Amino acid sequence: MRIRGVGVDVVDVSRITRLLEHRGSFTRRWFSTAEVERCDTSEFPDREYATLLAAKEAAWKSLGLDGSGPVPWGWMTVSGDAVALSGPVAEAAGDVGRIEVTTTADARLAQAWALAWEP
Repeated sequence: MRIRGVGVDVVDVSRITRLLEHRGSFTRRWFSTAEVERCDTSEFPDREYATLLAAKEAAWKSLGLDGSGPVPWGWMTVSGDAVALSGPVAEAAGDVGRIEVTTTADARLAQAWALAWEP
């Protein structure tokens, strides 16, 4: 297997804290039902949302896809150290074998690194 691309992203946790005040539109646009449940039951929900957001952004960057239009974030699901693609994102990604992510977060920043692998 060969690496197709690498992506890195950093998210300011305080930005997510502010976005969560408008919970409905932010969480519906960016996260699956399972991801929302995972974040909402976390000890630090804002940190968990920031981590998932960083993971999705890093995964998108690792695919090297055009980001000029709206990105269908709901078609990317982060589970553990993997990102599952479906719908239009999976179609656009083509022959990606898998995407692996590593994340870290503290009270201030969430960071993610993603590797997209060819099959």
